Amino acid sequence: MLNDFRKSIQSVLYERVRSPFSGAFFFSWIVWNWKLIFYLIFSNVLINDRIKFVDENYINIYNNLIYPFASTVFLIVVYPFITTAGYWVWLKFKTWQIKIRNDIEKNQLLTLEQSITLRMQIRNQKSGIRI
Repeated sequence: MLNDFRKSIQSVLYERVRSPFSGAFFFSWIVWNWKLIFYLIFSNVLINDRIKFVDENYINIYNNLIYPFASTVFLIVVYPFITTAGYWVWLKFKTWQIKIRNDIEKNQLLTLEQSITLRMQIRNQKSGIRI
């Protein structure tokens, strides 16, 4: 019974962590609140004083909700467009390099139609040869 309850909790937590939104939000929250985490973990002050200090100085809606949410939206929505645009530019330059190399080496690539026609001619020649 207790084992089933533990497995249920683990599956719910695993599902939450696997979500792109919750993972990005968790990462963003840590980036925006690194001072809070550092102070809570590495401070030499008593725990009650640490909690009081954090409550007075670090608990606000901007650092705990708005900034991490905005960062999450950026990571999920805007960032993929930026990386896709960068990949598109990289592919364009790669294609341009291949074209320049082929022009310099006097290579000419066949179009798809030419390649299909050539394959059919080779196949017909092979089938016409009798040994």
